[in-house]
Amino acid sequence: MADISSIQIKGTNGQVETYNIKDEEARNNITNINNTINELQKQKKYIFMGDSYGDGYSPDGNVTSWITLVANKLNLKSNEYISSHQGGYKFAYSSSDNFISLLQNLTSDEILTDMFVCAGFNDMTSSEVDIDLGIQNFNNLFKTKFPNAKLHIGFIGWSNLGNNIRRLSTAYNYYKKSCEKYNIDFIYDIVYALHNYFKYFSSDGYHPNQNGQNSIANALYNYITKNTANIFEKEPFYFTPVSGAIQNSNCYMILNNGIITGVLNGATSSNISFTFETVLSQSGNTPLKIADLTNSLAVGTDYNDCCFQGVPCIINDGTGTYSTHIIDLIIKNQGLYLVNCGAEAGNYKSISIKQIQIPIAIFSMSALLC
Repeated sequence: MADISSIQIKGTNGQVETYNIKDEEARNNITNINNTINELQKQKKYIFMGDSYGDGYSPDGNVTSWITLVANKLNLKSNEYISSHQGGYKFAYSSSDNFISLLQNLTSDEILTDMFVCAGFNDMTSSEVDIDLGIQNFNNLFKTKFPNAKLHIGFIGWSNLGNNIRRLSTAYNYYKKSCEKYNIDFIYDIVYALHNYFKYFSSDGYHPNQNGQNSIANALYNYITKNTANIFEKEPFYFTPVSGAIQNSNCYMILNNGIITGVLNGATSSNISFTFETVLSQSGNTPLKIADLTNSLAVGTDYNDCCFQGVPCIINDGTGTYSTHIIDLIIKNQGLYLVNCGAEAGNYKSISIKQIQIPIAIFSMSALLC
């Protein structure tokens, strides 16, 4: 017996009117709901692929990797995920140690639902063309071997060494550009998972310690379950003067999904005061180091990227004379530097510094550059 979808009734005016039977509409809605529920309840099967971060390597003694941690957080059974990782591997196509070779070793699977490749440090010096070609060919092979799965790529490689940060930032942009080009899901904010620089790295400055691995795993778990890495950190900003003492230091930094904000607020006083053992001299446009960082969410590159700009500071030149100077305070290579913005007689103005009082200052910028 066929389903009835509508009925026709002749009205008082003699015209036939058609009325849809609402049961059909309800059945269609129920079917759509059931299809949605079935998709949500579809059994997940994952592949997690990485480099030495995925190995759990640390020069200070190996740790539990982000792959194992994520699998545990998702309560995955051994038949619900595959772990594939090899130290030194990358996307760069010209390298024999590229992820395509790891992918070739995996068995084709029509049941697989998701593959996450998280890496990046080893591509720090790779060219844009080489990375793009590697990601393109990886994606083509992935679609052949796993036709019903979705590919996700995350850039997690990072370092607390300033000379690495600019190159890593560039490689991150290459990953992002290629993923957008080939319609691959790119995990945007997971790159910030290792930006707690003094707590998340091993002694070599680029392999994560256990705290760092935990942070990567938490970010990826949030992405898988909530569709956002959602990285938030708040840390005191501590530094040790190159000599002498510091007073009224009460500084902090906040990292909120890629935006880093640094605050110098001088505790209950209106300024922070450095008093050096001997008079320091800053001349020209060469930054002068005044402190080493001991805790921070920014360590700076080897360029002058990370800066509290145009801060009016009071300086004692060592003779008892105080004067106001407009100063740039630069976070660079795990140090705090200053450079005088003033000039006189057509040249940069040199300054002598026995004591410097720094008022409240704030900067906010992309964490990719600090």
